[in-house]
Amino acid sequence: GPFTAYTKTEGLSADSVFSVLQDRRGDIWAGTLNGLTRISIDEVRRYSRADGLASNYIASLADDGAGGVWVGMGAARVDHLVGGKVDRHIMLKPPLAAYVSTAVFADRDHRLWVGTDGSGVARMVGERTDYFTSKEGMPDDLVSAIAEDAHGAMWIGTAHGIAKIDGDHVETDPLHDPEMGRTGILALHVDDR
Repeated sequence: GPFTAYTKTEGLSADSVFSVLQDRRGDIWAGTLNGLTRISIDEVRRYSRADGLASNYIASLADDGAGGVWVGMGAARVDHLVGGKVDRHIMLKPPLAAYVSTAVFADRDHRLWVGTDGSGVARMVGERTDYFTSKEGMPDDLVSAIAEDAHGAMWIGTAHGIAKIDGDHVETDPLHDPEMGRTGILALHVDDR
């Protein structure tokens, strides 16, 4: 079909977009410095602090697998939207509290993974939070991307390479490529293989 560009004129919250997500219904979500926008077949809807979001700085988005969207933001908080309403807030606790939620991901076991811009990545299950930082073997504490492979292992993109987390084990050079440690990873995509 035809390509359609969206700007503030067409209803986007801002012209600079930091994160994009296509949910299971096919709606497109765009996170900006001025809020969140959902583009569906019949409407463009904006969400902001006025709708209950903690911040208008939307840094990351993730499909929760059950019809909702996780929203990572610059307010050391992750919000959960269902049916256009914020139904849950997760305040990031130290050591994550001072950082932006640069990447969020809901895995197949419904655990929430939150990457930050300086304190690694956290895996949240109920009230329990496990931290993976450079102390645990991560290549860097600035996390920009999170993905899950077909076997349930998590792949974490950082400012200085990629890590694979399988259970509680961190593998720093999973691709066995020494050049990867000098490369910033901004996005990850898992193929069908």
